Amino acid sequence: MLLHLKEDKGFTMLELLVAVAVSTIILVGLYLLLETGQFTTGRGKQKLDIQQSARAAQDTMARDLRMAGSGLPNPVDYPNPPAVFTGATASSLSFLADPFNANTVLTANAAAGATTISVSSTAQFSPGSTIYIYGNDGASPHPANHWQQATIANGGVGANSLTLTSPGLSQAYIAGSQVSLPRTYAYDLQGTTLRRDAGDGNGPQPLAENISGMEIKYYDSADTEINPPSLPAHLNDIRRMEITITAFKADRLRGDQTYVLKSSVRPRNIE
Repeated sequence: MLLHLKEDKGFTMLELLVAVAVSTIILVGLYLLLETGQFTTGRGKQKLDIQQSARAAQDTMARDLRMAGSGLPNPVDYPNPPAVFTGATASSLSFLADPFNANTVLTANAAAGATTISVSSTAQFSPGSTIYIYGNDGASPHPANHWQQATIANGGVGANSLTLTSPGLSQAYIAGSQVSLPRTYAYDLQGTTLRRDAGDGNGPQPLAENISGMEIKYYDSADTEINPPSLPAHLNDIRRMEITITAFKADRLRGDQTYVLKSSVRPRNIE
């Protein structure tokens, strides 16, 4: 009996080359897809980080501005009150605020010319600080409200008293008059860094990076925009601000991408 053996054929060289080529194309495609996904994810995270940083800076600025004027005598009860805003331009501003309620009250009447005043607490006061004193003079028959600035002398913080530099009090103040310690807050744009000075002695600190622009518009009580060149003469008229912050992300492939954030802020302590 004759046995017929079936010849087993393997892959030809051409078939192997085609299989390798197809596999290579698939692997390269998968690699490019993965790389593109990682690149897109990285760009998205960078974009989100920049947006969140700019929004956090905007929120901090709005919170501080809402407290502008806190700790200061109000214009309804006091003649010629101190200016809340100490500077204002289209890209920077500075103002007085006491968001931490760093204030106390006189516990005894204080005469004009006095350099030592009795207060209920001195916990947040320090030598060299500028304070505001405001209240009634207790004069008879026509008592009047007054306010003034004063500076705490070196070594002038006692347990329940403050010693002031000469000439001391310019007016008399009755017990219960307010003594406050507002800070000067300031915001500006230095290059592409938005800076904040919290008036704590540490100077301007970076608040947000990658900021290409900041525009501030100011409005009076009639909600009429105050012309920027006339701002220095109208600081007391500021009642509302519109703030536009532009953040950017450098992108060599698509060009710089920008993100614009806008807010409107009205200080709560300005009549």
